[in-house]
Amino acid sequence: MTKCRCFGWIQVLIGQLFEFIPFGIRHDNPLYAVGDVPPGQLETLEAFAEFAQLLSRYPDSPYAADAKARMVALRNMLARHEINVANYYLRRGAYLAAANRGRYVVENFQRTPAVADGLAVMAQSYILLGMEDLAEDSISALALNYPEHPSITKDGEFDSVYT
Repeated sequence: MTKCRCFGWIQVLIGQLFEFIPFGIRHDNPLYAVGDVPPGQLETLEAFAEFAQLLSRYPDSPYAADAKARMVALRNMLARHEINVANYYLRRGAYLAAANRGRYVVENFQRTPAVADGLAVMAQSYILLGMEDLAEDSISALALNYPEHPSITKDGEFDSVYT
């Protein structure tokens, strides 16, 4: 049996989530009790794992193309969720947490529409943290790869929302 290459990151992500669960927690959904993973997010992860398993067991199935398309959509949803959380952190003034969420999207959700937003979140967070070198790196990557992003002006400058 061949393993699906995209299944590895989902196992890592689920493992990271379980690191935050305190021992002895009593709740119907312990990940929700942690406060960082809403119930729908866990189901999204589980659905992705199920589609990955279907593809690894039955790669020539008539459902393989649909499973791949659904995995792309689920992956986009997971990435968008991370950006939504990062934007929440920006509004709350938790700039380092926002930068980390943006970096996580850039590193782990390549080929999703949210990568551009991840770079923008990183740039905004680094500006607010006073980390100009990292901000410039993020802005350069954003302007080079996504020149049409709303955060990039016609002159190629970063349009900082919070400063």
